[in-house]
Amino acid sequence: MIGEAKRILGWEASGSGVRLDSRIGDLQRPDHSRITRTSPGPLFRRLGISALAVAIGVTVLPPVAGQEADSRSTVPPSRNRGDDVRRAGPPEDPAGFRRLVRLEQIRCWVALKRWKDVIPAVQTLRGELKADDPAIAELDYALGQAHMGLGRLEDARTTFQGVIDARRTGELAARAQLMRGESYFHEDRLREALREFLQVDILYEAPRWQAAALLEAGKVYERLDQWADAAETYHRLVARFPKDPDAQTARTRGEAARHRAEKASPAAGPRS
Repeated sequence: MIGEAKRILGWEASGSGVRLDSRIGDLQRPDHSRITRTSPGPLFRRLGISALAVAIGVTVLPPVAGQEADSRSTVPPSRNRGDDVRRAGPPEDPAGFRRLVRLEQIRCWVALKRWKDVIPAVQTLRGELKADDPAIAELDYALGQAHMGLGRLEDARTTFQGVIDARRTGELAARAQLMRGESYFHEDRLREALREFLQVDILYEAPRWQAAALLEAGKVYERLDQWADAAETYHRLVARFPKDPDAQTARTRGEAARHRAEKASPAAGPRS
């Protein structure tokens, strides 16, 4: 673990970066562009720190209240501090520190698309939490992403549905609903994908994910050659979420869809 942490932190120091998807993971479709961003050193630093904390957590724990360091005490050069840690046993765990470290590590593995590391880490940590722990829904969402990344789309949909059932409302549930739509879209099950995307817009108050879902719904309508519906959906996105990052894409695609609809039927256009 320490070796991996040093390796990761070494990448960070060299300025290496990783291409990350801003929303939905590593799905590729010929007609479906993805917004990506470069995430340089900070991500690797977070993962490296998480790995170090797991390996030598005692060195990053805050002092126990009421205890003061003895400035006269020293560790003889011949003794290895790691040996002291192993002999002393596990350190104290103030306010769930280790759980937070492990959650952060899972988040980093998700960002790095290390799906085969995500699944056992989620399953292990999930088994240690109480059934009503709010972290379980986040862990299940990460598990769903891992299933998606490995192409296990039915497992992913089942897992995301569990997140929706647990949260009911809020951004995480909206994202899980969106991901269910993405899984169907990836399989060209367009009507099912459309249903999921429209549910995001109807059922949740989560502007970022509602806008994302409307953009995806517009793309589904394009694939179905329902150009008037596509134009209307893009128009709805722009009208309701004009400052969203997807708004400009929706404007461009909406104009193209409107022209296609008019060309197909001069009397037809986006419905009001």
